Amino acid sequence: MQHLEQPRRIAVTRCHVQGKSRIGIFSVPQMLRAFFATPTAFVVVFILFAAASTTNAQTRHALVIGIDDYAHVSPLQKARNDAEAVSAALDRLGFVVMTEIDPDRRRMNEALSSFSSQLEPGDEALFYFAGHGVEVAGRNYLLPADIPVARPGDEDFVTAEAIPVDRVLNIIQRRGARVSLLILDACRDNPFPIEGARSLGRSRGLARVDPPEGAFILFSAGTGQAALDRLSDSDPDPNSVFTRALLPRLQEPGLDIHSLARDVRRDVRALARQVNHDQFPAYYDQLAGNFSFNPQATVDVDPTLTLQSPQTSTVVDCEAARRDWALIETINTLKVVDAFITQYEHCPLMVAVAKLQREELSASADDARPPPVSSPSTIAPTITAGIPHEVLRDVRISSYWDHNGSRMGLIASGNSRQFVYVEPRTGIMRRGVEPGTLLFDGRRDRQQYIGTARIFARPHCGVYKYNVSGPIAPDDRGITLHGQAPLVDEHCRVTGYRDYKLVFTLQ
Repeated sequence: MQHLEQPRRIAVTRCHVQGKSRIGIFSVPQMLRAFFATPTAFVVVFILFAAASTTNAQTRHALVIGIDDYAHVSPLQKARNDAEAVSAALDRLGFVVMTEIDPDRRRMNEALSSFSSQLEPGDEALFYFAGHGVEVAGRNYLLPADIPVARPGDEDFVTAEAIPVDRVLNIIQRRGARVSLLILDACRDNPFPIEGARSLGRSRGLARVDPPEGAFILFSAGTGQAALDRLSDSDPDPNSVFTRALLPRLQEPGLDIHSLARDVRRDVRALARQVNHDQFPAYYDQLAGNFSFNPQATVDVDPTLTLQSPQTSTVVDCEAARRDWALIETINTLKVVDAFITQYEHCPLMVAVAKLQREELSASADDARPPPVSSPSTIAPTITAGIPHEVLRDVRISSYWDHNGSRMGLIASGNSRQFVYVEPRTGIMRRGVEPGTLLFDGRRDRQQYIGTARIFARPHCGVYKYNVSGPIAPDDRGITLHGQAPLVDEHCRVTGYRDYKLVFTLQ
């Protein structure tokens, strides 16, 4: 009966060798003997090979490019490190990774061709680029290491020597990839010289894009913004401001791509504000389903890297800080935020996020005790109190904006204006806010907005409306509304008011 035990020793396993997923088969001779000895073994073998074939049919591929050493335009300092760090992270997550450092135009095109040839229908494909990029006539271009210096009027020459972003996306899409991801840390200042008031292309940043179905694009800065290569010349971090916020999010178990983008945007904004710079990453989404870099609960991490790293305690601190921050957002008082900053002082990224939140907290029911309400006139700024949330369905969004880490939709009809939540941040969702929840309702009057805003003070108290108004930025890319927001105690009573500001930034 010895031969009857052999089918139990048949095993198929997946292993990662240099980032590639492979199938290993053990005891092949015994398996073949078992195959002929019993029909049951044939069924087992067929199922195992069918499962292996199905699993292998959808592979995750990544092409990662980083360019510091530009021959004719201003070099960078962090792009090479960014590419190497992202490549290592993706490799641990099971991607088949191709990495190119400081490629010229020919090498970039060869890499794209080789990358494309590996893709099969149903695969998940990621293209990451760290380096210089420019926008010319509404089209975005990535600059190879040998891009020649050019001046205003040389646009046709530059676009012929650069790599169009839409071409990269089309190459991936033509291969039938199920998911097409582009992450571009290429929104730095235009590297070409400016003559008088003229520049070749936009002076900074990239233009917004409209991706096709199945694509998700993440830019390191918003339209017209410059992405920081570093916080200062003495910045010790090996990665750019954007990529240092991206890296820990890639490995966070179960984090979907939309949550990743929102978290990265918040972290980048907080870091950039430390040096009085405005950088807020933009993303453009046409995914039909969902995507996560690390859908499993475990990551294949080399334990020696963790044990030998001098920054192990900092990594642990930051992991704990990110977990605790979800709770901090629900409490949202100065005392709690200050305690968080003290507790996690060794995690600069989360401290920066907390300091940004602190700036936006001018007062709270626990930290500020305003004069008691003495007459009905005192509560005039509050129009209505304790009403249910107003949720709009099936509306047409005119444009998308950021408000305090939430993605907002602007509904415009004539002079009428409404802001609704499209992707609320985690903290505000815990107060009952959902997609479609109305935040502002009013009108545009020349270069200002006038209307009513909502404050979601406490989940059991409902919504409080108050009057707001404020100017539109000269370039129509920002709106700042001011009003007297009510302070609400735990019994849902209005105890006073505080100056409050709502800031919206076009994505």
